[in-house]
Amino acid sequence: VGAQLKAMRKQYIAQFGDFALVRDQQQPLSKAEHLAMLATLRNYQIVPWSIERHDGLLMYVAVAANIGCRSDEQCDDDGIKRANFVPVNEHGAELEVTPDNIQAWRRNGAMLRGRSSKTKCDQDNSHWGSRDIWLLYDDANPLSLPVIWAEYELKYPCPPSERAKWPMASPTCGKMTYSTSVAAADHKTMCVAALGEEVGRKKTPHAHRVT
Repeated sequence: VGAQLKAMRKQYIAQFGDFALVRDQQQPLSKAEHLAMLATLRNYQIVPWSIERHDGLLMYVAVAANIGCRSDEQCDDDGIKRANFVPVNEHGAELEVTPDNIQAWRRNGAMLRGRSSKTKCDQDNSHWGSRDIWLLYDDANPLSLPVIWAEYELKYPCPPSERAKWPMASPTCGKMTYSTSVAAADHKTMCVAALGEEVGRKKTPHAHRVT
């Protein structure tokens, strides 16, 4: 059997070329591609999507692009919550997430502290959960997560008592979570709208993790 398979592989390569059996791997997103995605979502260009659906996916993309999480880490009941992100003051003290505090905090150089959710390789979050992710507020960077986070929190405030329950990114910008299938489908629709059919259909949420 092994000899037959080897012969078939050689025949296939001879017919279809030297790279016929090379995996078509996901390629990193370029800066231009990221900017096109942001523009599509910020300018509400996907018909007939609601404003909330655009804003929710913008938050999803910003989290994925900044911390490199898997799609399932933002989805379903165990995904990243609002409580995973907390602004801190210049002394490193946590600030309660209220509209007034966010307005006073949002300036270049301010820091947003992020924390992971459970992951494929850390299923109880015991390893990475204690390792803070520090994110710089920079309004010159269109992909700055703290900038997008502040806009989202001000536009769609969450009751403080619900922050540990509400997802950070939501298709309704509220308490509804993404499922992995809905996140993948909406991401694909956005990519096609932003990058065109030929390029966009090849992009998956994993593209934000590729280096």
